[in-house]
Amino acid sequence: MCYIQLSNVIAIGAAIIACISVLFAYKSSTAANEIAKHNDRLLIYKALLRFRGVLVAKGENFSEESFWKFDDAVQLSEFFYKESSFKALVEIRENSFQVQNNIILYEITKKQGKEKYNNLREKTRNLCRKTRDQCTVASELLKKELKLDGK
Repeated sequence: MCYIQLSNVIAIGAAIIACISVLFAYKSSTAANEIAKHNDRLLIYKALLRFRGVLVAKGENFSEESFWKFDDAVQLSEFFYKESSFKALVEIRENSFQVQNNIILYEITKKQGKEKYNNLREKTRNLCRKTRDQCTVASELLKKELKLDGK
């Protein structure tokens, strides 16, 4: 007959409890990391929606400040979203930057003639509309990655 001493039973029980504790801690930290990642993704999504709202409200006359706030979110999106979503946001940023540059060029083209000015202004308005529409498409891409249930 094999007799196990009480101290051995306690030691085995403590080892089992320690293993369960490690497993629980791992699962808890994984869940916390997923929640943090989701929150960061959500902040980027909200930045896109805010920027789209600015484009809708102000058109090509959006402020540099709103552009740079959106740019911050685009920079972070590389770490939190798939490459296709990141590239969509980068394209929006590049188009928005071009709109800002065109606004600066307005003053120069005013001196060069009304026709050149009007052409640049129309080109800028069209680019701004395109960028606004790209925001809508990108928001759908981000939304798919944001959904917790994966549907």
